[in-house]
Amino acid sequence: MRLAFPHMGNAYIPLRAIVNQLGIDSVVPEKPNRRTLQKGALHSPEFVCLPFKVTLGDCLNALEMGADTLAMVCGMWACRFGYYGRVQHLILRDIGYEFESILIGREEPGEIWRKLRPPIGKNVARKVAGAIALFRSKASAVDMVEALARKTRPRERERGSTDELMERYLHLLDQASSQRRVWELKQEARGAF
Repeated sequence: MRLAFPHMGNAYIPLRAIVNQLGIDSVVPEKPNRRTLQKGALHSPEFVCLPFKVTLGDCLNALEMGADTLAMVCGMWACRFGYYGRVQHLILRDIGYEFESILIGREEPGEIWRKLRPPIGKNVARKVAGAIALFRSKASAVDMVEALARKTRPRERERGSTDELMERYLHLLDQASSQRRVWELKQEARGAF
């Protein structure tokens, strides 16, 4: 299984960690850019919002990078975001892509588990516990780095230096493979900001 999910801010960092810790290959497309938007807009309804077009472009990029499974969080929220996954996956199939869908929030947990269980292999309980712990650790660290950047940016002496520092620590967090390393990076980031 090669699982992909669209970019939504920096949530890809903890999401990639949980997927990789479970022994599943993650495919993370490049950060959204003009080409991503153009690809998504080409296959989107004209009236649909910008985030729909960008996330659809992310899904197209992931499929072109070899993803065979797309995951998307869905729900019953006030905006149309809760329907993105289902609609986008229908669009992608209509234009000829074949892949497995995981619609978190729409599908029964047992159905999601049935799809994820085979690639996880043995020692499921330990892998799941470790994956959740690393996910939570990285999610907390990403939130902290983003908060430090928001606090520091208006006070920076050199324009753009805060963003450079934030990108550096987000990259390091993405590469971290243990909770201890994430903790160390959090301490470093506090001092650096």
